[in-house]
Amino acid sequence: MLVRLDLEGNPIGDSPYAPSSERLLHCAVYRNSPNVGAVIHSHAPKTTTLGLAGLPFLPISTEAAFIGEIPRVPFIMPGTAELADAVGAAAKDARAMIMQNHGLIVGGSSLRHTSDMTLIIEQTAEKLIACHALGKIPPVLPDEVVAMLRSLDEMVA
Repeated sequence: MLVRLDLEGNPIGDSPYAPSSERLLHCAVYRNSPNVGAVIHSHAPKTTTLGLAGLPFLPISTEAAFIGEIPRVPFIMPGTAELADAVGAAAKDARAMIMQNHGLIVGGSSLRHTSDMTLIIEQTAEKLIACHALGKIPPVLPDEVVAMLRSLDEMVA
């Protein structure tokens, strides 16, 4: 079930479905990230927990290194233009944002790429939380490896 929208969140054409109350989030990412071809917003439980606990997203695997840092957007009421503006501003410098007390939003070059990144973020969050639950700080990849992986991903993303 898809609803076509313009970049301001207004429906285009006829559809029997109403647009999501979160449509402004998606539109803000598209407007502020010209290379984004798909946006996924989820209430990913592990990633949301990572945000609630104030734990950073770390490059603990080659897949996580491709993602980079994930900024946190402070709690702003869902469905509002204010939240969309805050997410849009963060999207200028990041592929994904954790919305405090809310969830995750990811922008990628294609739906497949965006879906893959969303899964990588959630799986990485699960591993990070498990390490902290065991009282261990997870080791991260060396800085030079992270920089090399980020540059490769930017060429193909």
